Amino acid sequence: MRGRHGLVTLGVGTLLGFVNGAVITAFNVHPFIITLGTMAVYRGIAFVQTGGQSIGGFPASFRQFVRWEILPDLSLVPLIVMTIVAIIGGTILSQTVIGRQFYAVGGSEIAARNSGIRVGRVKLLAYTISGLATGVAAVVSLGYYGAGSSGDGQGYELNAIAAAVVGGISLVGGKGTALPDRLRRPAEATSGGQGPKTFTINCAPGHFVCTGSWLRDSF
Repeated sequence: MRGRHGLVTLGVGTLLGFVNGAVITAFNVHPFIITLGTMAVYRGIAFVQTGGQSIGGFPASFRQFVRWEILPDLSLVPLIVMTIVAIIGGTILSQTVIGRQFYAVGGSEIAARNSGIRVGRVKLLAYTISGLATGVAAVVSLGYYGAGSSGDGQGYELNAIAAAVVGGISLVGGKGTALPDRLRRPAEATSGGQGPKTFTINCAPGHFVCTGSWLRDSF
């Protein structure tokens, strides 16, 4: 695979993620409905463009690089990519302002908006980043299997949802981490048994006034 092909793959993934976020933000429709619909649309476009055929012909060196094994059936490159993405995601969520805004918007869009957070921009950025991550996964998949088709990844969404839920992600939003819970807690236990910082928004019932505060969760 030439460098420009990889960049195009990343660009297309980022663009489609941006489109998802823009449609969800503009029409204020439930994200699950939009993403489920666009998944079928994008897959249909890919099917028409490829004629339903698998696309191959990528350089053998690219596949050998991605499939380089340090142990039998354990490829190093996908493992490294997964680790880097998890670390970057975990750092953004726990150490940056935009990461805390992701949690706030996921917990309550109304409370986040009344607290001064630009909900639309935060949601748009979240889906754009998601599209970029999809592009990264596509590049790794092409290198691992040596070909791609419009049916690739079919059914993976259920595995992704199951993995997220088992890992502690809340389907209603506002809770979760990019790092496994078992990796976070030993490190947090060394800091006096205090958990990670979380941003909590409290709204008075019947009033459009909200207050925010930083708290630490105790185990």
